[in-house]
Amino acid sequence: MTAAARSTGALAFALCLRRAALPGVLATGLAAIGALVFAPELGDPATATTPATATGALTNWLLLPLLTIAVTVAVTVIFLWPTFAHRQPGADWVRRLHRGPLAGCGAVIAGALAAQLALSLPLMTLFARGLGAPAEAAVHRALSPPDSGALLSPGRPRLAFDLPSSSAELAAIELRPLAAPPGATLEPSHVAIELGGAPLSSPPAVFDQTGQFMRLTFTPRPASRLELVLQSGNVPLFFPAGAVVAVEDAGKNGTTNGCLAALLWLVPTFVALAFSCLAGAVAARPTVLTVALTLLVLFGIAGLGPAQPVLLGVLRGHWLLASSAISASGPSLLAGALAMIGAMLLRHRNRR
Repeated sequence: MTAAARSTGALAFALCLRRAALPGVLATGLAAIGALVFAPELGDPATATTPATATGALTNWLLLPLLTIAVTVAVTVIFLWPTFAHRQPGADWVRRLHRGPLAGCGAVIAGALAAQLALSLPLMTLFARGLGAPAEAAVHRALSPPDSGALLSPGRPRLAFDLPSSSAELAAIELRPLAAPPGATLEPSHVAIELGGAPLSSPPAVFDQTGQFMRLTFTPRPASRLELVLQSGNVPLFFPAGAVVAVEDAGKNGTTNGCLAALLWLVPTFVALAFSCLAGAVAARPTVLTVALTLLVLFGIAGLGPAQPVLLGVLRGHWLLASSAISASGPSLLAGALAMIGAMLLRHRNRR
């Protein structure tokens, strides 16, 4: 990297850090108050069965400061660098200093991402822990339903799932089935779990509505087969892919998980700035800003890409290296890389 690029990246880092710090702090304070006031109701802590994952309901409060920082960083970069948009004052002088095809845009994007990372790390570790993220993360494996079907009902009271041979000892099972109307007066279905043919000592999970979440915890034990047993009730339960999750006992460091989450949360900002850089080869600043803000909203609020899986993973204690967040980042990174290549080609053609 040339001295000009290093100084440009450092300039972008310092300016983005200074501009985004205060909005990030204010958004974090607002999120902390909101999470406290609108705290979700917890299940009975005296039982091993809980009706919901409370921390997952706090995703939006972690999203608020993260998205605020990302938006501030993106806007700062677009206004900072003259060549980021078409025909801006000072662009010719910048092109003489930066001879590369991006005219310094790549360096300012790198500096902006570094600033976002510095501000996001405390949020993904300390603030997420304050919202209830566990100190240790665990590998969560979604089990595929058996080939013969995944319906648990009075006519079919047992349903078996095979566990991967590479699984460590299991410490919990998470269930989120779809419920069908019963044929008679509703009687909630009580579902027990057997591992390797041995029943668990945990209380059964009780279901009376569709999409209801239950988590059964137990003493860690090895298992190669899991069976759901309908003990009583008449609510038919359907278990599609992902409705049964086996939670391994092997604990992963929660701080490391938060640091990885902060890195993955750079992906939406990178993609937004990459497409803004592409648009800026031919478009003025208002269009460039619209592209960046639209993409950040789609990533952060509409659930596009890895943003939502990352936040849910951190708050629920899912080890991100074994989660869907990594695979969800691949297409986004590829799209951002292609946008940067397109920006280089288009800007090179415009300079000829």
